[in-house]
Amino acid sequence: MNFIIDEIEEIEDLGVLDMDVYDVGMVDTPHTFFANNLLVHNSLFASAYELVKHFHPDVDVDSDETMSKYILEIVSDVQKYINSSYSVYAEKIHNVSDHKLFIKQELIGKAGFFTAKKRYAIHMINKEGIPVNELEIKGLDVVRSDFPKAFQGIMTEVLWKILKFEPKDDVDTHILKFKESLDKQDIRDIMFSSSIKDIEKYNSAGRSLFEIEKGTPAHVKAALSYNDLLKHLKLFDVERIKSGDKIKWTYLKKNPYELESCGIRFYKDPEFISDLVLKNIDYHKVFESKLAGKLEDFYSALNWENMPQNTKVAEFFSF
Repeated sequence: MNFIIDEIEEIEDLGVLDMDVYDVGMVDTPHTFFANNLLVHNSLFASAYELVKHFHPDVDVDSDETMSKYILEIVSDVQKYINSSYSVYAEKIHNVSDHKLFIKQELIGKAGFFTAKKRYAIHMINKEGIPVNELEIKGLDVVRSDFPKAFQGIMTEVLWKILKFEPKDDVDTHILKFKESLDKQDIRDIMFSSSIKDIEKYNSAGRSLFEIEKGTPAHVKAALSYNDLLKHLKLFDVERIKSGDKIKWTYLKKNPYELESCGIRFYKDPEFISDLVLKNIDYHKVFESKLAGKLEDFYSALNWENMPQNTKVAEFFSF
């Protein structure tokens, strides 16, 4: 087994504080809590591969069932040893005999992919003693509810390919095929979800129709464009987008109104505006602005060269 030992550079005495400890327990950032005003993490991943091979030299490492069985045996021994040591630790270091320190095995992963601290995906084969074949994803946009559904799908597929050690060429091809199919996706699955805030701040009384102030957030620009279209079409009975509303929006190609983007509610929208958005979505900009960089992060973490660029696709979407 290989060990990496880092030298401690500094230890700061925080003193003794009488305070509560709060378990954050968020869906996208679990297993964290505040201790002495520091946000800390209370779980870790460790490789059991070498230990299994040491105790069972002839083990079939490709058998998830067999590996899980032996890993759970090892983890059980580790749990018992560490948990039995907590009483000694609590009394010696903290001078208390009653404590709540306890560790527990949670999952077994066949492969893991870490792009940054608290941003990772694990191919789980066992979760709390139950065999599974699932992805455990933390901190990546795949789990964000406001990330376009189609983008969640392609990122999940790419993660599966990475965790199954599929070659880079296959991943490249899969991404390019997705990009080529963007214009065939349901429009709602590739638009961005946003809650509108402070739209009044960027809608000054002297603002001309279709003129957006510099510095206006992209999603607010999209909402103002929608409202301006209603005014231009003299559709005064259609409700305007206001602060607090939730919309979907997207970037647009060159269009008669020179709109950079536009939002849609997907209920009671004038057909003219829906058609304008559908016919003028800038698929290339949508991909490059919201998805390409996140996939590039995957490539960078794997030390792969940049994603291949299909110039024909960019030319197609530019018309």
